[in-house]
Amino acid sequence: MTNEMNRLTDTLDRQVTKQHMDFALAQKLSAKFGPITSTSGKMQRLDGGPLPDEAVDQAKIEVAKDRRWYEIKKECMRRIFTVTKDLATQFNIIAWLISASGTNETDVRLARDLIRWMAETRTAARGMKSSDRNYMDDRFWPRPPPGVQALVEKF
Repeated sequence: MTNEMNRLTDTLDRQVTKQHMDFALAQKLSAKFGPITSTSGKMQRLDGGPLPDEAVDQAKIEVAKDRRWYEIKKECMRRIFTVTKDLATQFNIIAWLISASGTNETDVRLARDLIRWMAETRTAARGMKSSDRNYMDDRFWPRPPPGVQALVEKF
């Protein structure tokens, strides 16, 4: 059942991605050429005029870059949530750290290390936006600091 569910989920994700890409392409082209229509899978201006091939190619490149950036941000958040569980936990740790005077110094250090790592992870994502690095490759992401999982479990 799990393999079938994964297959169906992957198929749906591909369909949604294609629809998103087509819509994003139409948005980019209509911003330059006015209203766009699609007939028989080919986009054209609403007045029937052709779209320059170079403009369509450039818009496709821009849409692909936008999609890549979306996927990089999604991977960044997945990595952070793998460690911190959820956004509420992140906020709770930050709030605790702000009011943590006189508490366990090890936990304070771990909380600071965790916040620094989250910032470094987001910085790594921004660095991948303009590069061709494989954002799924662990080598390009900072590793979570040792010991932070024990701190996260307290929240």
